[in-house]
Formats: sequence, structure tokens, C-alpha cells
Amino acid sequence: MASTRDIKAGDASSSKGRDDTYKNLSDDVKSFIKSFYKHVKTNDSKEIENDYWVRFPKLTDQYFKSTRWPAVDYIAPLCNKDTIFMTLYNELYYRHLYARVTAFPDMEDAHQSYLNYCSFFEALLKPKTPVKLALPIQWLWDIIDEFIYQFQKFATYRNKLKRKPEDDAFMRLNPKTWSIHGVLNILFQLVEKSNINLQLNYYAMRRDPKEVAGPFGSHDLYKMLGFFSLVGLCRVHCLLGDYFTALKMLEPVQLRQQEMYHEVPTCHITTGYYVGFAYLMLRRYQDAIRTFTHTLTYLNRVSPCLPQRSDLRDYVTKQADQMTSLLAICITINPVPIDQSLEQQLKEKFSESLNRMEGTNRDEFTQCFDLGCPRFINPDPMATERTTYALDAQRHQGAIFRYELDNHRIDLLRLRSFLKLYTSLPVEKLSHFLNENEEAVHSLLMCFKHQLKNLTCTEGTCGSLEGTLQLRCDTDFYVDGDMIHIADMKADRRYSEYFMLHLEKLREVNDQLDEVEKRLCRAKIQMEILQNAAPQLHPIDNNRLGNRFRPMTSNAREPISVEEIFEHIRDIRDPEHPHSLEALGVVKKEDISVDDAASRVAVQFTPTIPHCSMATLIGLSIKVKLLRSLPRRFKICVTIAPGMHESELDINKQLADKERVAAAIENESVIRTLNQCIAP
Repeated sequence: MASTRDIKAGDASSSKGRDDTYKNLSDDVKSFIKSFYKHVKTNDSKEIENDYWVRFPKLTDQYFKSTRWPAVDYIAPLCNKDTIFMTLYNELYYRHLYARVTAFPDMEDAHQSYLNYCSFFEALLKPKTPVKLALPIQWLWDIIDEFIYQFQKFATYRNKLKRKPEDDAFMRLNPKTWSIHGVLNILFQLVEKSNINLQLNYYAMRRDPKEVAGPFGSHDLYKMLGFFSLVGLCRVHCLLGDYFTALKMLEPVQLRQQEMYHEVPTCHITTGYYVGFAYLMLRRYQDAIRTFTHTLTYLNRVSPCLPQRSDLRDYVTKQADQMTSLLAICITINPVPIDQSLEQQLKEKFSESLNRMEGTNRDEFTQCFDLGCPRFINPDPMATERTTYALDAQRHQGAIFRYELDNHRIDLLRLRSFLKLYTSLPVEKLSHFLNENEEAVHSLLMCFKHQLKNLTCTEGTCGSLEGTLQLRCDTDFYVDGDMIHIADMKADRRYSEYFMLHLEKLREVNDQLDEVEKRLCRAKIQMEILQNAAPQLHPIDNNRLGNRFRPMTSNAREPISVEEIFEHIRDIRDPEHPHSLEALGVVKKEDISVDDAASRVAVQFTPTIPHCSMATLIGLSIKVKLLRSLPRRFKICVTIAPGMHESELDINKQLADKERVAAAIENESVIRTLNQCIAP
């Protein structure tokens, strides 16, 4: 395999798009670059996360929505030409270029982006000791994800018939740019450097992975890059059509154990999609159904909690549609019961497709496959010298799927549709239905009997290639002479089990809430150290309303002012510190608005630090205090200051939801904490 050293890591900035307007950067952009560099240099992970999730997307929407960010040469003086920082900046620069500016950049941009990735990975892999660099886990996943995405885009373009002559010349001069060997080599090196396979094996055996992690694997940066590279290798091999190797890459990974990637839902979703698709192409439909249903259930659960980024939402929606389409194929070929909510979701989106596929409509199978499959690639770098076409790989994999349909799958579906109508059926009559002779019908029955059994992997390992033959279908039969006897394997729905299952889930949720409560109690002791040990205190206004302040009864119609609202909430104590919200600057008079005529009160609060874990609790204490103090006619709106939390929309939505607020204050642990904050 080609080493990253084979490609000279030069300046990864592109000369395209550089104009005089970038010479005068706005103060906001300059300030961001300087603070971003400072946070990377000091390994301030919380601030880096804020820069990555909040400030960079915000400035992008404000200044560079459909244009390039300034090239690295223009920001180099702001970061003392620090190599690592400029490489990280370039990673964001080219990712924005692919996502917002153009569907596919020119050859020079693609080449420079590849060189930048090579420079970054070489900077991590070449040293004999781990590089001290703290990046958010989501960013580490995005780096691997974008690395493979750009490789896929380049490979697709390389195989097109219509290319610019200058692009052909460029690719002949730079054959190693985005080569399959270079991409695989980098991913394998990251896996090897982190000892992630050994760590996962120890983890599966319930032993301490640190025993085999080594100096690099003990570092979160290398550990997570190694883990994400395993997922990346599975993805690349799926794009190449090598499904056996794709599953082999993930043999040590346990999909249902979410500790490794619970903070990166997109990694979980991507893993489930490619593992499920590999199982589908290997005709292990039961494993594919299990993987898709588990991943879709997880997606439905975490979807409301995902950050409000349009690109992230689009990605999740697309992956959900693809998995649902593939699940419809698997369920049609291998009917088994699935979760009721997923079954309803399947019927809502693909009811017509399901009906047509059950009616053995071959074209409908092909359409669902085309919708659900990934964009395959031809890794051959010599394809530029021959007449080929970018969709050849796509058509080849589609032909493999259709070959499986044409070889008995369609006939077996027709056979199954007749068997489900009877409890016993003469072979002669069935041959008449199928327009086949009796010998051909016996062959179909034997084939169907054989394919009723699926090779299914053992519980616990998501990508295992081993398994046992299990009978999983809604129909079984046996032939006695010239008579077929059919048994309906579909069990009647038992509602008692449905309610018992949900009662068990409720018990598990309660146990989890008890555990969360214990963790909160333990964390509260250390919170001052973990969150904000030395908060900035603001001067307190000693002018109080005094006798003019009148406690409100539920029937009062007296007008209310901003000062009175502030008087109600100024003394609320912060959950982390023995200081009031006024002293910490969390609530201010200028952030309060009152419309007495419309009976509306709006309060905006500003936590002491960005992404404060207690933001929801602070907002809840303000709202509960006002609910207890103001007449019922008032509608109270409590919101967090814009830009202070990555889950800003979710927090505001929770505080505005009456049912959620009511449920929260009914929880003994929450109400006890709220009372401590509100108590005078």
C-alpha cells in the first residue's frame, strides 16, 4: 500500500477563489480565528467544541453561505502559521467547499484537500509519542466521514465519460491522488496505531482495554480515530462491493454497546446502514432486518436531540429513508415481525411499494434497491484510460441483486402467496396456479424449504460472519405424497405481552432515572470544579421595591412591571454556586419584557459559561418561580440567550412545553433541587 510519505504534503490551500476582498477580513472572522487558534493550542476542549458546533456555522451563514472561507494564506498571520491549526482550518475549509460552494470542486481543490488530509494524518502517525491534541469526538468522526466522502466523489468523477481534457492530464500526472491504496493505507494505519481491535476484544471480554491500549490507544484522539476508521473501512469495502470484508472489519464491534459512540449518533447510524446493507447483499436477511430495525429505532429516539444543523438533518433523513427502503425489501423476502412503530412507519412511507413487491413486481424491487443502496465506486485508477462510465459499478451491483431475484426469489414469493391461502393443497393444483409442471413445482418447494432457514449471527456481535441456521418465516409446510400441508407460523398478537413489554421498558427507564439522579448528586459535589470554578460576579442593585412590591394572588388584576418581575427572580440561587442569578449576571432587567395588556412575560437568561449542563434547570427554576408568583392570566416565556448552547432550540422547546414542565416538577429529585434554588 502507498504510504502517506509517497505524496508530498505541501501547502493544502487552493489558489482558487482568492480575491482582494479576503485581504480585509471582518473583525468577527479575525476574532474567531484568533480565539479558535488559542483554544486549539491550549487544548481547551469545551471551547473548541463551541467553536466547531456554534461559532463556525454561525459565521458561515453570516458571511460565507455560498462562498469560500478565506484561504489559509490569509489567516496564517492570525495563528502564527501553526501547522496543525492550519491543517485543521483547511479541513473545515474544504469540507465547506464541498458542502456549500460546489457539488464537485476542480482537480486542484480535490488534490489539495487530499494533501491536507495526508498532512494531518501523517502529523498524527509519524511521531513516536502521541500528539497532544484535544478535538471533539464529533469532529474526529466528521474527519473520517468527510475523508471517505471526498474519496467517493473523486472516484465517481474519475470514471465519467465526459471529462475536461485538463482534468485527464492532471489525473495522469497525479495518479496517487485519492487512490484506493492511499485511502485504505491511512485507515489501516490509524487502526493499527490505536490498537483498537485489541481494545474492543478486551472490552467484549469485560476486561480493562487499557491493559492493551498502549501509549497511543490510551489517548482519546487516537482511540476514537482508530474506532471510526473501522467504520470507515466497512464503508469503503461496501462501496467496492466486498461485503464479506466489510463485515470482517467490524467483527470486534458490538453494535448494541453504545459506549464507544453514544456521543456521535451519525456514526451509529452510518454503521447500522452499511452493516445492514452488507447483510442484505450476502442474503442474510434476518441479520439485515435486525440491524436496520435496531438502527432505525435508535434514530427515532435520538432524532429530536440532534443539533439543529441543516446538513446533519438532511443526512439523517436520507439515511432513514434508505434504511426503510432496504428494510421493505428484506421484510418482503423474509417476512418476520418487527417493532410496531417501525411497522407503521414502513406502511406510511412504502405501503404501495410493499404491495407491489408482495405482488412479485420485479421493477418495484429494483426501484427500492436503487433508492436504498449506496453510491458504488470503481477503484481502478486506470479507468481514465479506457471507455467506462461512472454508473458501471452501480449497475453491476444492481445486476447482482436482480440476479438473486430472478433466480427463484420472485418464483418463491409467488409460491408463498399461494401457500398462505391454504392449509392443504394438492401438488397438481399448485402446478396449475404456477403454470409449471409437477417436477418443477417439487423443485420450487425444495428450494423454498431450503431458503426458509437463514444464517443468523449470534447475539451480541454486530458484524459477525459466523452464525447458525434458524427458521424465521411466517409460513412452513411439508409434502406428503402428492399433498402439501401448510402451517401458518404467524403467531396471534397477544396484547398482554405488548403491555408487559412496555411495563418492562418503563421499569428500565425508572432504573435509569434513579441512576441519573445518583450521578447528578455525585456530580453536584464536583460541579464547581468541572463547570465554572471561579465565576465572574456582577454588582448587585441594592435598590429594591420594598413596600411597593406586592405579592400577587391568582385573582389579582394589578399591572405588573419589569422591576417586579426582576424582583421575583433576582434572588434565585444558581444550582452550581451559592450565588444569586443576579450576582452571576444570569438574569438582567434589560432581558425582561412585560406586556401587561396581553398578559405576557418574557425572560431571557444567560448562563455563566457556554453549553452549561445546568441551563435547563436554571430556566426551569425561573419559570417555576414565576408560575408560583404571578396570576394565572400571565403566559410566561423563558428562553436561553442566543448562541449560549448548542441545544438552544431544544432547551427553549422544553421550557415552553407545559406538559414537560409539569412532568419535571412532579419528579421528586427535580422539585427538591428547584425548591433549594428558589427558597428565600
